[in-house]
Amino acid sequence: MQRLLIFLLLTLHAQFVFGQAERPAFHTLMEMAKVKKIITVDTVAGKTNVLLTAIADNPAFVFIFAPGGEGTLAIDADADGTPITKRVRNPAYPFAAGFLERRAAWAAIDVPESYGIAISREQRQEQRHIDAIVQVARKLREEYPKAKHILIGHSNGGITAGMQTIQPAPVFDGIVFSAPNLSAFPVSWEPQQAKAPIMFITHQHDDCGAARRSLPISARTIAAAGSRFPLTVIKSPSPGNRQECFVAPAPHFFTNVHGEYTEAIFRWASSLK
Repeated sequence: MQRLLIFLLLTLHAQFVFGQAERPAFHTLMEMAKVKKIITVDTVAGKTNVLLTAIADNPAFVFIFAPGGEGTLAIDADADGTPITKRVRNPAYPFAAGFLERRAAWAAIDVPESYGIAISREQRQEQRHIDAIVQVARKLREEYPKAKHILIGHSNGGITAGMQTIQPAPVFDGIVFSAPNLSAFPVSWEPQQAKAPIMFITHQHDDCGAARRSLPISARTIAAAGSRFPLTVIKSPSPGNRQECFVAPAPHFFTNVHGEYTEAIFRWASSLK
């Protein structure tokens, strides 16, 4: 009986310790941020929630994250106005910490209301979605008028980013293609069409897409950048299934290498005039 009690106590202690070490990234983000709020923007695609977080009062950069997958962050505010979400382990949230630590503001765009809870690859190229992102960008510019505003389109979010690069008057100071799902572009798009500064970043072991008998995202990203555009290929080990496209950990989400990821993007953003 005594041995059983000791075993149970050790088990509970281990669960507590590992539970603290593996806190959901959203909770960690909320603990880090001094500014943490939901901005609701009335756009042509309906109300669009934007999670805005920051440590510095006057950040030099605002990084705006367009999530991959179906774009769903499910963000809202509680009665006190504190941001909450039903998807606390969304792979989008681990990206934020490095930017906050460098005193940049970080914003993440949820799915516009008219699309329901998810947005498809095809819908990301619709004019109303393009215009909605522009309206979100202008709202964030009102919040931080002196900062450089950088859009990061990750995975399917790369479609959102791509559509912004070809607008006649881009509203972002720079656009990052983060492990972009370029094979899913429903329109003919080439980096040479971009009217805003762009960079590409990928992990060399990102084999997302290879399971569907197409080139993996890493290869497509490298090919798209070619020799004309800034490209960072992260080579440090990243755990998880190399072909995983939807759930971290995986190289597709830059698991365990977010420091290198953030540094590369910051270095490029700082070079923009």
